[in-house]
Amino acid sequence: MEYTVLITKESDSLWRASVQGFPECRAEAETRDRVITAIKACLDELMRHTEVIRVEAPAPTIQPQDLNGDIEYTTFEQEWPDFGAFRDDPTLDELFDDIERRRDAHLAGG
Repeated sequence: MEYTVLITKESDSLWRASVQGFPECRAEAETRDRVITAIKACLDELMRHTEVIRVEAPAPTIQPQDLNGDIEYTTFEQEWPDFGAFRDDPTLDELFDDIERRRDAHLAGG
């Protein structure tokens, strides 16, 4: 899998790296090559202990808002504007399928 990694040269002897979407996955090293090696190791360790599952939850309740005596309903998208940012991404199901295959292979010892 590919991940987006932000690499920053802090000084002549310090490089930092962080993985987009995984704030706990960070690394520091003396050189660019070493920080890349370290961030790959961090990702590898994280993925060994990570599982992506799908759960079913009840639909959100739509809450009425009283504006000047009129009842107006807000939608879930209005209440949670960041929800569904990837809902139209055609590769999302493929990504989750790949994650599940890798997880199953890891759990099976392969």
